[in-house]
Amino acid sequence: MSSIYSQLSKNQLKIEKEQPSLLPTERLDEYKLTGIKTAIAGAFIFSLLGLAGAGYLFQRLNSEQRERQALEAVSQEFRSRAEVVQVKAAELETIVMQYRQEIDGLKNQLKSSAAERNEIKQALEKSNRSLTSLQKKMADLEARSRAIEDETAFIRTSAVPGAAMEGRNAAQAQTPKTFQVLTINRKFNFVVVNVGLKDKVKMGSILEIQRAGKKIGKVQVEKVYENFSAAAVVEEPKDAPFKEGDLVGKIS
Repeated sequence: MSSIYSQLSKNQLKIEKEQPSLLPTERLDEYKLTGIKTAIAGAFIFSLLGLAGAGYLFQRLNSEQRERQALEAVSQEFRSRAEVVQVKAAELETIVMQYRQEIDGLKNQLKSSAAERNEIKQALEKSNRSLTSLQKKMADLEARSRAIEDETAFIRTSAVPGAAMEGRNAAQAQTPKTFQVLTINRKFNFVVVNVGLKDKVKMGSILEIQRAGKKIGKVQVEKVYENFSAAAVVEEPKDAPFKEGDLVGKIS
């Protein structure tokens, strides 16, 4: 701007030197002309300044617009990525839910398998106990059977009261037979009595044991022979246990 003013001043001085002295009226006109030129120059300068400002504002506006567009593009990209991330997150959550359900199912199966295993183990232990008990019972029965066989074999070869009477004279043979306890096996808790098949005794028959004409207990026949039987003790008083010679009463 200083160059324009200096140029105008130089031109004004040059005009004044070249022109002759003016009259007062002419000088007034000259002043007016100078003011007009100054106003025109100022207007021109302001126009230039306005154009420069407008150009700056335009550039600034374009720059801001480009920045805004760039920001919008970045924002859109972030939104797109966020949407992709949300979709992936939803997919992963679904997968995690499925895995959790599978894990819960496996846990339930494991619990069920453990329960079944325990049941099988308990059943096996029970079966083993039952088998052991049955084996013991079988061994006891075999031992009991051998003991009965031994007792009855001994009785068959011994002089059994009542059996010897069969070889006596007819008068003595007609004497009623006395049914009684011949022997007692405390280990296996059975008795041998001289009551057999010919006396209408059978397996499972209940025999009443008497002493002094009174019932003191009962036994159940588990092996029967022609002239005697082996019977398990069913009922026996603790204060008056069976003994050899006790009588056999009622048979049922």
